[in-house]
Amino acid sequence: MTLNNEQSWKEVGWNGIRLSIPSAWEAGRIAERYLLLESDDFPVLELKWKSIKGKFSTEKHLKRFKSDYHKQLAGHEISPWAVPKNWCDALQSHEMTGFQWEGRLFAGKGLILFCKDCRCATLLQFYERRDNEKDRLNRIHQGEILSSFHDHSANGLYLWSVFDIRTILPEHFKLFRHSFSPGAFELTFDTGIYRISFYRWSPASVILLESDLQGFAEKVFPFKSCRPVSGFSGSVETMELESFPPLSFWRKWRRKLRKQPIFKWARVWHVSNANRILAVKAESDKPMDFELLDSICSEYGLI
Repeated sequence: MTLNNEQSWKEVGWNGIRLSIPSAWEAGRIAERYLLLESDDFPVLELKWKSIKGKFSTEKHLKRFKSDYHKQLAGHEISPWAVPKNWCDALQSHEMTGFQWEGRLFAGKGLILFCKDCRCATLLQFYERRDNEKDRLNRIHQGEILSSFHDHSANGLYLWSVFDIRTILPEHFKLFRHSFSPGAFELTFDTGIYRISFYRWSPASVILLESDLQGFAEKVFPFKSCRPVSGFSGSVETMELESFPPLSFWRKWRRKLRKQPIFKWARVWHVSNANRILAVKAESDKPMDFELLDSICSEYGLI
């Protein structure tokens, strides 16, 4: 897909959904299968999706959407909408039905989508402020945004990219928890064998006033029997911590009853030119696969 060269674009990816959006847009709200994208602190695009078992009807989902959003839209009527050709062309592999609504300050146009290949249903709607020139200009890009929309991957690898962090992970990495607070991000995944966490802290210049990278790493990852190892990846300073305590059979059994991982590992690195600190932590009841962990770290970075 060729995007408008006059517009700066970026990719956003979250829990199976992937699309290109204008660089000025950011996530305003994030849930497990929900994204609300904003521009200048106003909503511009909302997505909500889930896997479907059994038969699917776009019309039935539209009725449910009307019921769910009745209070949010203050009773404004949601009516059917004829989907324009460029939207249909962009999403031709999906079943779809269009809807629209108008409020005092905002109006919306959107789709209920269903993909037969992955059986994912998506509610997607663009918001527009009434009498706002910038929002009217955003209409130009709607077809391009929809052309970039994906709800599944052909190779089993999925993009996770929000705010300024980005990684690509296999499908079996299931989101366990997430947190985006000022200065501190966390994404944690469960693979069934490992629990892998990704972190981002800022501003690094302030954080590292209190201690060096090793001191910070030992503070955020207070592993027992820890062996910190410093190093460099290219020009980037890194710190690795490992905790593989020798355990008797009895202590291992008690740990498993408490669901506490026996093996812990973390790599922390300082991206000085971006004033950020990144980290990956792994926990498991089985010995670590360091080639896998190196690969995971190499895929994790800043946009």
